[in-house]
Amino acid sequence: MLLALGMMFSGQYEAWIKSMEKPSIAEKVAGNFAAQAALTGFGATAAAVYAPVGVVMLPVLANALANGRYQQRIESEIRRIEQELHQHQDNIKNLTDAQFKFVNEALLTLTQTLEQEKLKYLTAAICKSVVDDKLRHDEASVLSRVIRDISADEIKFLYESFQYHAINFPVGEAQKGRMESERAANFPAEQWLSLEGNHHNRFILTGLLSLGLLIKTDTWVESYRFSPVVAKLLALLKVH
Repeated sequence: MLLALGMMFSGQYEAWIKSMEKPSIAEKVAGNFAAQAALTGFGATAAAVYAPVGVVMLPVLANALANGRYQQRIESEIRRIEQELHQHQDNIKNLTDAQFKFVNEALLTLTQTLEQEKLKYLTAAICKSVVDDKLRHDEASVLSRVIRDISADEIKFLYESFQYHAINFPVGEAQKGRMESERAANFPAEQWLSLEGNHHNRFILTGLLSLGLLIKTDTWVESYRFSPVVAKLLALLKVH
Protein backbone atom coordinates (compact mmCIF):
# COMPACT_ATOMS: atom_id res chain seq x y z
CA MET A 1 0.00 0.00 0.00
CA LEU A 2 2.81 2.38 0.89
CA LEU A 3 4.54 1.93 -2.44
CA ALA A 4 1.26 2.18 -4.33
CA LEU A 5 0.45 5.50 -2.68
CA GLY A 6 3.97 6.67 -3.36
CA MET A 7 3.37 6.28 -7.09
CA MET A 8 0.96 9.20 -6.86
CA PHE A 9 3.95 11.47 -6.41
CA SER A 10 6.11 9.97 -9.16
CA GLY A 11 5.99 13.07 -11.31
CA GLN A 12 7.49 15.17 -8.52
CA TYR A 13 9.85 12.56 -7.17
CA GLU A 14 12.77 13.15 -9.52
CA ALA A 15 12.81 16.91 -8.96
CA TRP A 16 12.55 16.52 -5.19
CA ILE A 17 15.42 14.02 -5.02
CA LYS A 18 17.71 16.26 -7.07
CA SER A 19 17.04 19.18 -4.71
CA MET A 20 18.25 17.08 -1.78
CA GLU A 21 21.39 15.56 -3.31
CA LYS A 22 24.07 17.81 -1.77
CA PRO A 23 26.11 15.58 0.60
CA SER A 24 26.19 16.29 4.32
CA ILE A 25 29.26 16.40 6.55
CA ALA A 26 28.31 13.04 8.05
CA GLU A 27 28.19 11.47 4.60
CA LYS A 28 31.66 12.77 3.78
CA VAL A 29 33.28 11.40 6.94
CA ALA A 30 31.58 7.98 7.05
CA GLY A 31 34.25 6.25 4.92
CA ASN A 32 34.70 2.56 4.14
CA PHE A 33 35.66 1.65 7.68
CA ALA A 34 32.16 1.37 9.10
CA ALA A 35 30.64 -0.60 6.26
CA GLN A 36 33.60 -2.94 5.94
CA ALA A 37 33.44 -3.79 9.63
CA ALA A 38 29.71 -4.26 9.41
CA LEU A 39 29.66 -6.42 6.29
CA THR A 40 32.60 -8.73 6.99
CA GLY A 41 32.19 -10.27 10.38
CA PHE A 42 30.36 -8.29 13.01
CA GLY A 43 30.20 -10.18 16.30
CA ALA A 44 32.47 -9.16 19.15
CA THR A 45 34.97 -7.59 16.75
CA ALA A 46 32.41 -5.30 15.17
CA ALA A 47 31.00 -4.37 18.56
CA ALA A 48 34.47 -3.41 19.75
CA VAL A 49 35.18 -1.46 16.58
CA TYR A 50 31.94 0.47 16.75
CA ALA A 51 32.05 1.39 20.42
CA PRO A 52 34.60 4.25 20.06
CA VAL A 53 32.87 5.86 17.05
CA GLY A 54 29.51 6.38 18.70
CA VAL A 55 28.42 9.49 20.51
CA VAL A 56 31.22 11.97 21.20
CA MET A 57 31.37 12.80 24.89
CA LEU A 58 33.58 14.20 27.61
CA PRO A 59 35.74 11.57 29.38
CA VAL A 60 33.96 12.36 32.63
CA LEU A 61 30.72 11.03 31.09
CA ALA A 62 32.23 7.66 30.18
CA ASN A 63 31.26 6.23 33.57
CA ALA A 64 27.63 7.32 33.27
CA LEU A 65 25.17 4.45 33.51
CA ALA A 66 23.46 5.84 30.42
CA ASN A 67 26.68 5.31 28.46
CA GLY A 68 26.78 1.68 29.51
CA ARG A 69 23.19 1.19 28.39
CA TYR A 70 23.96 2.88 25.09
CA GLN A 71 26.96 0.59 24.42
CA GLN A 72 24.90 -2.51 25.21
CA ARG A 73 22.08 -1.45 22.89
CA ILE A 74 24.47 -0.79 20.01
CA GLU A 75 26.28 -4.12 20.43
CA SER A 76 22.97 -5.98 20.63
CA GLU A 77 21.67 -4.30 17.49
CA ILE A 78 24.86 -5.02 15.54
CA ARG A 79 24.59 -8.70 16.43
CA ARG A 80 20.97 -8.69 15.29
CA ILE A 81 22.00 -7.17 11.96
CA GLU A 82 24.74 -9.75 11.59
CA GLN A 83 22.28 -12.61 12.01
CA GLU A 84 19.96 -11.10 9.43
CA LEU A 85 22.65 -10.36 6.85
CA HIS A 86 24.12 -13.85 7.04
CA GLN A 87 21.01 -14.91 5.11
CA HIS A 88 21.89 -12.53 2.27
CA GLN A 89 25.51 -13.31 1.46
CA ASP A 90 24.94 -13.28 -2.30
CA ASN A 91 23.22 -9.91 -2.10
CA ILE A 92 26.04 -8.48 -0.02
CA LYS A 93 28.67 -9.72 -2.45
CA ASN A 94 26.90 -7.90 -5.29
CA LEU A 95 25.98 -4.65 -3.54
CA THR A 96 25.73 -1.69 -5.86
CA ASP A 97 27.59 1.50 -4.99
CA ALA A 98 24.29 3.07 -3.92
CA GLN A 99 23.45 0.18 -1.61
CA PHE A 100 26.96 0.21 -0.16
CA LYS A 101 26.70 3.95 0.47
CA PHE A 102 23.36 3.64 2.23
CA VAL A 103 24.38 0.67 4.39
CA ASN A 104 27.60 2.41 5.36
CA GLU A 105 25.91 5.61 6.43
CA ALA A 106 22.97 3.87 8.08
CA LEU A 107 25.42 1.89 10.22
CA LEU A 108 27.22 5.08 11.18
CA THR A 109 23.88 6.59 12.18
CA LEU A 110 23.08 3.50 14.23
CA THR A 111 26.28 3.87 16.26
CA GLN A 112 25.34 7.48 17.03
CA THR A 113 21.75 6.78 18.04
CA LEU A 114 20.75 7.04 21.69
CA GLU A 115 17.03 6.58 21.06
CA GLN A 116 16.39 2.88 21.67
CA GLU A 117 13.16 2.74 19.68
CA LYS A 118 14.84 4.23 16.62
CA LEU A 119 17.42 1.43 16.54
CA LYS A 120 14.88 -1.14 15.34
CA TYR A 121 13.96 1.10 12.41
CA LEU A 122 17.62 1.54 11.46
CA THR A 123 18.18 -2.21 11.62
CA ALA A 124 15.21 -2.78 9.34
CA ALA A 125 16.49 -0.18 6.86
CA ILE A 126 19.96 -1.71 6.74
CA CYS A 127 18.65 -5.23 6.20
CA LYS A 128 16.15 -4.20 3.53
CA SER A 129 18.64 -2.05 1.63
CA VAL A 130 20.97 -4.97 0.93
CA VAL A 131 18.26 -6.67 -1.13
CA ASP A 132 17.07 -3.51 -2.88
CA ASP A 133 19.33 -3.48 -5.92
CA LYS A 134 17.10 -0.80 -7.51
CA LEU A 135 18.22 1.78 -4.95
CA ARG A 136 19.68 4.75 -6.79
CA HIS A 137 22.65 6.82 -5.69
CA ASP A 138 20.58 10.00 -5.34
CA GLU A 139 18.02 8.11 -3.26
CA ALA A 140 20.79 6.72 -1.05
CA SER A 141 22.08 10.24 -0.39
CA VAL A 142 18.68 11.63 0.53
CA LEU A 143 17.44 8.65 2.53
CA SER A 144 20.64 8.25 4.55
CA ARG A 145 20.43 11.91 5.53
CA VAL A 146 16.77 11.57 6.52
CA ILE A 147 17.23 8.48 8.68
CA ARG A 148 20.14 10.19 10.44
CA ASP A 149 17.96 13.03 11.71
CA ILE A 150 14.44 11.60 11.98
CA SER A 151 13.14 10.57 15.41
CA ALA A 152 11.17 7.46 16.32
CA ASP A 153 8.11 9.62 17.10
CA GLU A 154 8.30 11.20 13.66
CA ILE A 155 8.58 7.76 12.03
CA LYS A 156 5.51 6.55 13.93
CA PHE A 157 3.58 9.63 12.88
CA LEU A 158 4.42 8.93 9.23
CA TYR A 159 3.18 5.35 9.48
CA GLU A 160 -0.03 6.41 11.22
CA SER A 161 -0.88 9.28 8.86
CA PHE A 162 0.49 8.28 5.43
CA GLN A 163 -2.91 6.98 4.40
CA TYR A 164 -4.17 10.59 4.33
CA HIS A 165 -3.79 12.90 1.35
CA ALA A 166 -3.71 16.09 3.40
CA ILE A 167 -2.80 17.08 6.95
CA ASN A 168 -4.27 20.21 8.50
CA PHE A 169 -3.28 22.08 11.63
CA PRO A 170 -5.77 24.29 13.55
CA VAL A 171 -6.28 27.78 12.11
CA GLY A 172 -8.23 30.89 13.08
CA GLU A 173 -12.00 30.91 12.80
CA ALA A 174 -11.88 33.33 9.85
CA GLN A 175 -9.92 30.78 7.80
CA LYS A 176 -11.58 27.63 9.06
CA GLY A 177 -14.68 27.80 6.83
CA ARG A 178 -12.66 28.33 3.66
CA MET A 179 -10.27 25.53 4.58
CA GLU A 180 -13.13 23.10 5.22
CA SER A 181 -14.89 23.85 1.94
CA GLU A 182 -11.72 23.63 -0.16
CA ARG A 183 -10.62 20.47 1.54
CA ALA A 184 -14.03 18.84 1.06
CA ALA A 185 -13.96 19.76 -2.63
CA ASN A 186 -10.53 18.19 -3.20
CA PHE A 187 -10.58 15.11 -0.94
CA PRO A 188 -13.19 12.79 0.54
CA ALA A 189 -13.51 13.30 4.30
CA GLU A 190 -11.63 10.09 5.09
CA GLN A 191 -8.57 11.30 3.14
CA TRP A 192 -7.57 14.26 5.32
CA LEU A 193 -6.30 14.45 8.87
CA SER A 194 -6.87 17.35 11.26
CA LEU A 195 -4.39 17.56 14.10
CA GLU A 196 -4.93 19.01 17.55
CA GLY A 197 -2.95 22.15 18.27
CA ASN A 198 -0.72 20.73 21.01
CA HIS A 199 3.03 21.14 21.42
CA HIS A 200 3.80 17.51 20.50
CA ASN A 201 2.05 17.78 17.13
CA ARG A 202 3.73 21.11 16.50
CA PHE A 203 7.18 19.59 17.09
CA ILE A 204 6.36 16.62 14.85
CA LEU A 205 5.26 18.88 12.00
CA THR A 206 8.27 21.16 12.40
CA GLY A 207 10.64 18.19 12.34
CA LEU A 208 9.08 16.61 9.25
CA LEU A 209 9.05 19.94 7.43
CA SER A 210 12.74 20.48 8.19
CA LEU A 211 13.52 17.02 6.78
CA GLY A 212 11.60 17.74 3.60
CA LEU A 213 9.06 14.99 4.32
CA LEU A 214 6.09 17.35 4.48
CA ILE A 215 5.33 20.06 1.95
CA LYS A 216 3.12 23.06 2.71
CA THR A 217 0.28 23.21 0.21
CA ASP A 218 -0.98 26.75 0.81
CA THR A 219 0.43 30.05 2.06
CA TRP A 220 -2.67 31.14 3.97
CA VAL A 221 -3.45 28.02 5.95
CA GLU A 222 -1.45 25.25 7.67
CA SER A 223 -2.16 22.41 5.29
CA TYR A 224 0.46 19.85 4.23
CA ARG A 225 1.01 16.84 1.99
CA PHE A 226 3.71 14.18 2.02
CA SER A 227 6.79 14.58 -0.13
CA PRO A 228 7.48 11.93 -2.80
CA VAL A 229 10.25 10.19 -0.85
CA VAL A 230 8.06 9.17 2.11
CA ALA A 231 6.77 5.95 0.50
CA LYS A 232 10.34 4.73 -0.16
CA LEU A 233 11.42 5.75 3.33
CA LEU A 234 8.60 3.85 5.04
CA ALA A 235 9.21 0.76 2.90
CA LEU A 236 12.82 0.69 4.15
CA LEU A 237 12.02 1.41 7.79
CA LYS A 238 9.13 -1.02 8.15
CA VAL A 239 9.69 -3.41 11.05
CA HIS A 240 8.19 -6.90 10.68
